[in-house]
Amino acid sequence: MNPFSIAWKNTLHDKKRTFIILGGVSFSLLFIFLQVGFLEGGKRLSTLYYDYLDFDLIVVSKNYQIFAISGDFDRTRLAQAKATGIVKDVDSFKMSIGQWLDKETDTKHNVMIISLPENERFLGRYLLSKHLAELKNGNKIIADSFSSKALGDISIGRKVDINDVTTEIADTYKLGMFFLAPGSILVKYSLYNQLLRFRSQKVDYGLIKLKSGINLKEGKRQLIEALPNDVKVFTKAEIIGNDQDYFINEKPIGIIFKLGMVISFIVGAVVLFQALLTEVKRNLGQFATLKALGFENGFIYKIMISQAFIIAMISYAVTLVMSYFIYKFVYWYTHLPTFLTLYICFMVLVATFVMCIIPILGSLNKLRRSMNIADLF
Repeated sequence: MNPFSIAWKNTLHDKKRTFIILGGVSFSLLFIFLQVGFLEGGKRLSTLYYDYLDFDLIVVSKNYQIFAISGDFDRTRLAQAKATGIVKDVDSFKMSIGQWLDKETDTKHNVMIISLPENERFLGRYLLSKHLAELKNGNKIIADSFSSKALGDISIGRKVDINDVTTEIADTYKLGMFFLAPGSILVKYSLYNQLLRFRSQKVDYGLIKLKSGINLKEGKRQLIEALPNDVKVFTKAEIIGNDQDYFINEKPIGIIFKLGMVISFIVGAVVLFQALLTEVKRNLGQFATLKALGFENGFIYKIMISQAFIIAMISYAVTLVMSYFIYKFVYWYTHLPTFLTLYICFMVLVATFVMCIIPILGSLNKLRRSMNIADLF
């Protein structure tokens, strides 16, 4: 006699009740899937622009927090970095918030203005595929096609006013950092200064490519030693990790997502615990018969454990499929990069197993106290 087969039959014995239990556990797991997916999507989105650039090291102000809160530093720091002899190329870019005027509705919206590095060696393949040559002719911009609909139609050839300067959309790209601004544009360095109406020796981000054969960690160490302490040096992986950690641990949205996961986990554990306690009460007669036939307590415990995992795994499989389609819809509708990765699947699977532990221990304790044969009958 197999404890799993008994557990399976017990689960299917009262289909209506089982459906209600599966609904409760599945709701909790679905909410965990969504919270993890949104959190991972937000992390990915917070550093997406770095993925569009090709660099070894990045120099930022000592006051740097995240991409949108960077501070600035003197451009001479890049010249000092170049003078170390380990640097092949240097370049820089700036980022600021400007005003996008929708002439059709006569409304203004915030927009991120990002200056492109002038050296194309620092641009990834995606940006190199854009019509960068056209930016050199007149006030041309590359607009984010994932911008908010409030900015109006994002189409090539459309003219829009940025900070009261008339510009023309030469091409589009996909960024969608909507939690920083409703939209974003890429511009050449000279147009950036024109839009912001200043020329400065300050830069926000310094990009560095090391000479061939220079170890990344060693190159970073030498630059830190060569540069004053008014700047910080990161590798690409480190700057991405820094921004994503800030998003998770400092930004309210990241904290809310984590809190949502904890609450969902607790609700799922409580639902499963109540279900198992009810199963213990309903099946005491069955367990008494098994005891009378000579089966050990461990065999009966295995039935309860199997039933808990059957409920959990069915709920996991259902919510896995549902999450896939919800992620697709969210990405289509909001452009938040929600993708059902193996990491997310594994994280929620682990949470599902852990969610089972406390209810199982509680129900087995209840069963152990009821295992006296005389009491059972």
